[in-house]
Amino acid sequence: MAERVASGAYKGGKPEQPLGSFEPSPWLSCTKTRGGAWAIVLAKAVISPRSDYDWQEEWLLDGEVMLAHVDNVGGVTLAPIHTQADGASSSRDFENKALLPNCCSLLFGGLEAIELYDFDRDGEPEVHVGASYGHEGVYDRSDDLFTFKDGKLERYAPAAAFGFEAMKDVTGDGVPELLMSESLSGGESCGSGFPADGSGLTFIAHALPDGSFSSDDAAARAFAKERCSTEPAALTSLSDVLCARLWGAESATLEKQVRARFLPWDCDAELAGRPQNPKASESYDLMLSATKARVPFTLGQRRKPSVKEQKKPQ
Repeated sequence: MAERVASGAYKGGKPEQPLGSFEPSPWLSCTKTRGGAWAIVLAKAVISPRSDYDWQEEWLLDGEVMLAHVDNVGGVTLAPIHTQADGASSSRDFENKALLPNCCSLLFGGLEAIELYDFDRDGEPEVHVGASYGHEGVYDRSDDLFTFKDGKLERYAPAAAFGFEAMKDVTGDGVPELLMSESLSGGESCGSGFPADGSGLTFIAHALPDGSFSSDDAAARAFAKERCSTEPAALTSLSDVLCARLWGAESATLEKQVRARFLPWDCDAELAGRPQNPKASESYDLMLSATKARVPFTLGQRRKPSVKEQKKPQ
């Protein structure tokens, strides 16, 4: 942008803010691999000064970002990627408030550097593209795993069934797992008008040698059990509700227990400086949401004997 202004190519209004905020972000880079290179590229961009909402003299960037794969002979393949966490604006024009980069779009604030690992062992790594959005109590993510195969750039099918949000080796076998956690509804934060949402337990989709993933094998269960080693004897916190759910408690039963044990937090009392009921909990809404948390397995459920074990003589 500074070059456009200096050269006279830009015909808009005079910039009122430093242009340094438009320097390339970390994700605007090229990562070389054995089969070529990967990059997130800015496919289209138009920058202009305007006023919007409550802020003045902002420089807005309308653009389009794409994932690019370049093979060893210079062939380029492009794929649209999500630049908003709800997925509704995949590879569409969007606006970026450059002075508040993590406020209202994901071009600079939310799009993350790519991560690579060759899950299917074909010599060219799969690529994780992640984006996040966080502003005034709202947080969301968008995550995709791409692969380049037979000259095509496409989403990696074995990962499609898992709503993962990170890629990390948590089992110590040298291969990253897909990390998953469910959002919990926490109602409204007292007096703010913004949500007080949270996250449930983290689970993994364990990477297998054939390039697929398992969310309920021994490694996945061991990871979960590290966080909930025993079934809670009583419900005293949000963590207890989540662990009880993992250990096989039914949603309806848990909900009754939460409603009997706790009361909603009284925002009127808080704002007026009055004492809360001893049973009131700031996590009440989160706990109710946790009673319906989805779990890929239950630790308290007895394993069914195999056919071979059933036929084994007593």
